[in-house]
Amino acid sequence: MSSSQPYRLFSPHPSKLPGSYIRNRLPSTKFLTKQNSRKNLAQAWSARRKWILLTVISSCQTSIAFTAASYYNAVPSLNTHFGVKNSQLGMAAFSISQAVGCRLWRPFSDDMGRKSVTQASLGLTNMSVLMCALSKSFGGVIGGRIVGGLSSAGCDVNMRIIQDMFDEDEQFCAVLWASLFICLGTVLAGVAGGAVQQFLDWRCTFWLQLILGVATQLLHWLFTEEMRASVLLDREAKRQREKGSTNVYGPNYDKVWMEIFPFHKWVMAMFQPYEMITSEPIILLFALLSGYIDTLIFSYFERYSYILKQWSFTPTSISFILIALATSCVLGYFSFFPFVGNRKARRTKGENLVPKTRLDRPLYYIIYLPHGLIICAFLITGPPLHWFGVVVASVLIGIANIWLCVALLFHFVYRYMSRTLGARKSASNPNLQDIQKPEVAVPMKGGLWDEAVLYIVGLLGY
Repeated sequence: MSSSQPYRLFSPHPSKLPGSYIRNRLPSTKFLTKQNSRKNLAQAWSARRKWILLTVISSCQTSIAFTAASYYNAVPSLNTHFGVKNSQLGMAAFSISQAVGCRLWRPFSDDMGRKSVTQASLGLTNMSVLMCALSKSFGGVIGGRIVGGLSSAGCDVNMRIIQDMFDEDEQFCAVLWASLFICLGTVLAGVAGGAVQQFLDWRCTFWLQLILGVATQLLHWLFTEEMRASVLLDREAKRQREKGSTNVYGPNYDKVWMEIFPFHKWVMAMFQPYEMITSEPIILLFALLSGYIDTLIFSYFERYSYILKQWSFTPTSISFILIALATSCVLGYFSFFPFVGNRKARRTKGENLVPKTRLDRPLYYIIYLPHGLIICAFLITGPPLHWFGVVVASVLIGIANIWLCVALLFHFVYRYMSRTLGARKSASNPNLQDIQKPEVAVPMKGGLWDEAVLYIVGLLGY
């Protein structure tokens, strides 16, 4: 082959060879598309098959959220071991790099397929955790956290998978299920990390992350399938050609590597969410609001220790209190069911539902957030007030959090249907909130300032 000719992934069609007149004698060529081959797409799979796959894929997001949040339990040991006072920077390093990394992986998943890209992301994330566990310097820990954040394929890829498998009417429940796993991943990190913080070394935190990450990657490798439409259509076309249908081709047939993986389109896809932030004020407004409440959740984890230590709580006992926050996520998930049923009933009656009606019900639940913060502001003074008020506040804040995240995400999915999927969902998915999480890197001290901050935030919530 001449060096001037580009390498082609597939052999050229005979009708395209120079000087060939076979074009007029060949039967009509059939190209498989989403329209004429829907039965070969992931959307045609059974409901049981799709929900099993969605659960496995959502567990990958749980593992990533666990890796991000469980680092907090290693902070005291890291400060002591390396003689530093700012080991909270590891949380900011992972969060900021994850906000960038989740954009990097989406174009790869669109062109190369979902399963292979997710496997690569999980593998690199596990390697970064291993770097942190074996590191002999604090700089090595920070470097491992940055690599881990960049290696995390976040909700961008997850939302694309939901679009691959579910029809438009089914996407809300799928988004809700995936969001529940993301919220639980953050909370479970606090539940499991209390005992590790109290009784074990800081390296055990990273070994725990690695065990969960490897188990999740193995589960994903064993039970998931490829869901990307272009990959499935190429496979089906190849199968039909092997059976004798020589003129059936998929979307990527006779394309060179640079045509299948165009670099300029990757760059445009990665920066499209940020372009929407600058050009769409409503995207910027709601992304900031969603980031604000997510920052509150992360800072709330740290304030648990300052509040509950007044009742002589240990890190292990504090981790049991966090079960209330996990319960609130589950309660918030089930509280969506009447909302979904009401919308289905109204659509059945032929009622035309405008996009803004998706935010009507969350307005009644989001008020739980300032209520929970006000309760914490009162309880920060400690005894003789009872610590159970912290549990009540946790439930209120957790319900408000899942309602806001899911409702806004689903609202954006349908409000900007004419936009590219990455732009529709990246601007509103929880990973964009990571760009605001450097606040967790600032050491927080107990005292009157904590009380004032909680009062101010609670009033702003109203």
